[in-house]
Amino acid sequence: MVNTAGGYHVKMCRKKIGVVVSQVEGYLQHPVIKGITKAASDMNYDVLVFAIFIKDKMDEEYSLGEMNIFNLIEFEMLSGIIILPDSFKNIEEYQNLENQIKKICSNVVSVDVVKSFCPSVIANDCEAMKKITDHLIEKHKVRNIAIVTGPKEHEHAINRMRGVTDSLEAHGILVDYSQIFYGNFWYNNGEQVAAEYLKKGRPLPEAFICASDTIAIGICETLKKEGIRIPEDVIVTGYDISPITINYKPVLTSSKMAREKSGIHAVKILDALINKSEYEDSLSMTLPEVIFGDSCGCNNDDCNSALKKVDQVDEEFMSNFYYNNNLMIEDTIRSNIFETNLEKIAYYTYQIGTFFEFFLCLCDNWDSVGYGDTRYIQKGYSKYMNLSLHLIGQKTQNLDENRRFLTSDILPAFSWEHETPTAYFFTPLHYYDRCFGYTVIAYKKDMEIYSGNYRGWMRNMNIIFESIRLRNNYLWSKERLERSAVTDSLTRLYNRVGLENYKKDFLDESITSRKPLLVLVADVNGLKEINDTFGHLEGDFAISFASRAFRTHKSGTEKCFRFGGDEFILLGVGDYTDETVSDRIGTIKKFLADYNEKKEKPFRVELSLGYYFEPYDGSKNMDQYILAADIMMYQDKKNTKGVIID
Repeated sequence: MVNTAGGYHVKMCRKKIGVVVSQVEGYLQHPVIKGITKAASDMNYDVLVFAIFIKDKMDEEYSLGEMNIFNLIEFEMLSGIIILPDSFKNIEEYQNLENQIKKICSNVVSVDVVKSFCPSVIANDCEAMKKITDHLIEKHKVRNIAIVTGPKEHEHAINRMRGVTDSLEAHGILVDYSQIFYGNFWYNNGEQVAAEYLKKGRPLPEAFICASDTIAIGICETLKKEGIRIPEDVIVTGYDISPITINYKPVLTSSKMAREKSGIHAVKILDALINKSEYEDSLSMTLPEVIFGDSCGCNNDDCNSALKKVDQVDEEFMSNFYYNNNLMIEDTIRSNIFETNLEKIAYYTYQIGTFFEFFLCLCDNWDSVGYGDTRYIQKGYSKYMNLSLHLIGQKTQNLDENRRFLTSDILPAFSWEHETPTAYFFTPLHYYDRCFGYTVIAYKKDMEIYSGNYRGWMRNMNIIFESIRLRNNYLWSKERLERSAVTDSLTRLYNRVGLENYKKDFLDESITSRKPLLVLVADVNGLKEINDTFGHLEGDFAISFASRAFRTHKSGTEKCFRFGGDEFILLGVGDYTDETVSDRIGTIKKFLADYNEKKEKPFRVELSLGYYFEPYDGSKNMDQYILAADIMMYQDKKNTKGVIID
């Protein structure tokens, strides 16, 4: 670890590979990431996963806030990178990131989508769909088949449809192009196709072969409402079993994707690229497991056994507890003390599940206090980041040292110093396009990576930090308003309202300490003459400069006030004597005399001063102290009255 001014440079140890992905917690990505982290650990790599929580482009500003996490990537730190392009839907910013990766990185592997600039690991959709179609034709004697697939240009939609048509052609069955339907892989895709048959009175095919389970469910539900039985009246098959479809009845004939194997294979290829060794092919395929279920008429134990092995990822937040009983937001923001807010966040990390380490990294001035509502970080991060919270397990770590680090280091140097490989997950902390910083969760091998609950937890964090930001700015504005209410705008001294607010403090302090209360008064000499001769702007200068002389020579807890147009008061409690106060007055007058000698103005700035002090015992009020000081001040004015205008 190398110490530098204002931060720490990272001392690199183990090689690191990066991963770019959306929705780690999603059932499509979760097993792939699991495979990547396991294989990387076996090969002694740390993994840095840069992830967002949205798949489709939502609100423009919100999408920018999410995608900003990819601006954190330091490509020089990475030996290679794995991308999951299909996890991003309709996000233009991802394409910009991919173009950047293409230019900068020589060691890249794509998972689930074929890329011309790097090796790719994909599922053999064509072969799996061919196997399903072969089964329907050969075992169930089906010949009249409708194909329902995804978007016309989508790689998966094309490959899955090709598997069906290849099987039809191999069996000498003509492809009926009037029964090929394109859509979006979702429920409504299937609902619309089934409704079209029913509405037009079109004879149903013997089987609907669908490119996703969600399409198949949409068809089944629409047909069942009309009393059409599955599979007695029509066979329906799906593809790509998900947690959403595991408990669906009838059990769908479908496929189980080898996603974890894809992740493992991607790391093996990347390792070969990094070490400049040979690998099998630029296009590597994993074969999904085909499962024959009730929806084609095959009910067997193998199907139920295979379904039990599907990752149960809570992508849709099916737990009512999380939303109905979670007081994380309210409990965290009810304190106005930021350290207490952080303690609450640390407490609520139990909702994330088991992890090795947790880091909360905030930008400099993340809450933009004093900068208004338009000046904030939208793209990238501040030059330095602040580690505001660090947990190992559920235990908060001491942050006296290494709190601040260079953003280009991504994390403080000590974070990388582990004996065994670690997977770090970087996720954005923001409110729409306003960047606060980021969070990092670290896992060791065989630890379960975060689930869908973390998405909800981080949305809570976004709201919490926006609430704290608004609170901090409100308190700052309130303090400014309160200060302006008691502060004179010309001299920046307290005004008469300020005097009324603070005088009791000085009276009480004098009683408690049994020390004298000092009232020192001052009045600008010849102010009317300056105003009449040179105008009120010059008169204001005389007042302002005189107040500076007065303010500059206060000490300790003393406070200065502008009492009237050209009158000032200093209040203090202490061990005052006539000698010490007279010396103070002499110092103030010398300060002004030194300025006047420079002759920067065609007039002199002078003060007449007087004072009174004695311990306050309640027998006199503040006005009597001021009156006694005024008497001395007027005597001083009488003694020093002379020419003000040079």
